[in-house]
Amino acid sequence: MLSLLLKSPPPAPLPIRASSLAISGFIISICACVVAVAGLILGIISLVKLYNIQKNVDSSQVDVKREEKEPEIYQCGDKRYQLLASVWDHETGDFKILYKCLYEVEAKVGSYEKHEYAVSHYSRFRSKFTRVAAREGEG
Repeated sequence: MLSLLLKSPPPAPLPIRASSLAISGFIISICACVVAVAGLILGIISLVKLYNIQKNVDSSQVDVKREEKEPEIYQCGDKRYQLLASVWDHETGDFKILYKCLYEVEAKVGSYEKHEYAVSHYSRFRSKFTRVAAREGEG
């Protein structure tokens, strides 16, 4: 009988081992979830910071470009205009000049409405408008 007791394994360690494995596995799963959530939060914060930095860089580059480029001022008669861009006109299938009037343009009956910006085709602009120094064109 004594030999039978010595040969049989003790029953208590198995349940303790199984429960301790289950608890440690649960703890490891929770730790992995916490690490994953923390990584996700840090990633989102990094993206937000990167977006804000990129946004600031883009706006500062635009400001620098505006400061570096002198406005192109033209004169037609005693009126002054600022050349803004060359634009495509789908109706005529040709490029036109977009310019800003540097004075207040009132409506002219039978001709045009009150406006601040206008377009002209290249040949008209080149024949009627003369470039002047930007400092002369102010005011």
